[in-house]
Amino acid sequence: MNAFLSSVPLVIAGIAIAAAVAIVFRARERSRAWNSGLVAEARCLDVHTTRHRSDDRSRTVRHFVFEFTTDEGRTVRFEEEDLPGTILAGDVVSVHFRPRSRLPGEDDPIGRLLR
Repeated sequence: MNAFLSSVPLVIAGIAIAAAVAIVFRARERSRAWNSGLVAEARCLDVHTTRHRSDDRSRTVRHFVFEFTTDEGRTVRFEEEDLPGTILAGDVVSVHFRPRSRLPGEDDPIGRLLR
């Protein structure tokens, strides 16, 4: 029992470190896209909400579905969460993205959107 109780803080610390690494990685990718990525005009296809409930509170998340075409003619569709409420379905927005390399077994590489 003592070993189990002493391992709980290690598990919590591991989860916190993994979350911090993910946040730093995402921030670096966004920075790269803004500084050296490509820009495309994307159309907002859909806006919908989902509700997440916990014991004593509720959270509503707005989801935005966008689509754009790269210079090579590939169509990229992606979803983002919690953007400004001023974006509506049908609006055209500029997106920054970095094209990724072709991976083994991948037929059609697409750009990865980073807002």
